[in-house]
Amino acid sequence: MYQEHTIAVVVPAYKEELLISRVIETMPAIVDWIVVVDDASGDDTAKIVRNAITPGGRLILLEHAVNQGVGGAIASGYTKGNRLFTGDAWNQIPKVRYLGNSAMSLLTKIASGYWHVADSQSGYTAINSKALETINWDKMYKRYGQPNDLLVRLNIHNFRVRDVPVTPIYNIGEISGVRPLRMIPRLSWLLLKLFIYRMWQKYVIRDFHPLLFFYIMAFFLLIVSVPLGLRVFYKWWLEGVIPAINALAWMSSVIAGLQSLFFAMWFDMEYNRELR
Repeated sequence: MYQEHTIAVVVPAYKEELLISRVIETMPAIVDWIVVVDDASGDDTAKIVRNAITPGGRLILLEHAVNQGVGGAIASGYTKGNRLFTGDAWNQIPKVRYLGNSAMSLLTKIASGYWHVADSQSGYTAINSKALETINWDKMYKRYGQPNDLLVRLNIHNFRVRDVPVTPIYNIGEISGVRPLRMIPRLSWLLLKLFIYRMWQKYVIRDFHPLLFFYIMAFFLLIVSVPLGLRVFYKWWLEGVIPAINALAWMSSVIAGLQSLFFAMWFDMEYNRELR
């Protein structure tokens, strides 16, 4: 209990037999309920948790018959932890994970509208009961992109999200199941779909804002600039001369496209400024 609020912690667990006991034992006293969701681990994770349950205690075990991913585990069960705030994060977080999280967090700013959230991939979050009741968890993305999906849905409903510094803890025996070469393309595609979904829901269905037209114009012009740029390169490569009209068309499309994109992003930032 914290300031007369009941606190429940959902712990998604997949093959965590080495660390799950430590997680349970170090849970702060203010936590009223610890809900461990064993995501069809196949090891002794569930057994260890089951043995730790005491009558009248705060520990609860939920077990999935089929692996659903971290998002599915959390959904069975928003302040957001930011591992990148600490000045020594570069030395504390594995380098590949740090760079991957930074890149995905940048793309998530655009997709979610929470431009101030610096560590979108952190699963260490707190969420209040109103947000829990509002979000449709059954439609939530079930795997590694779940935090990104959640941010988009929270933004559509105009919930505030705050970044809170947390200390990253790695190299204590954990085994990461993230494969960057598979995760980055999949998550990038998910973010594109989430971005389109947010634009439609927030700026067409629920409200209206002209920034949508700026984004459409930006994407159109930047896509058009690609063949125009290839034509300029083609002319230069074969003839050694770039026709002025081709260069002008290419430069105009790039400049106008970038201007439209930056205006759209700025409008989006201003519209969501209060959601922090």
